[in-house]
Amino acid sequence: MFEGEFESVGRLVGYAEEGPPEAQVERVEIFEEEVEDLAGFEAR
Repeated sequence: MFEGEFESVGRLVGYAEEGPPEAQVERVEIFEEEVEDLAGFEAR
C-alpha cells in the first residue's frame, strides 16, 4: 500500500510495474481507498 502525494505515489507505482532488473512483473493492481494517514514502513 502506498499513500502520499499523487506524483510520489505515481513514481512508486512506476517502479513496481518495472521491478528490479531480473524481475518479470506480470501485473500491478491499483485501487483508490480512503486516506489512512499512514506513517513508517513495515515489511510483511
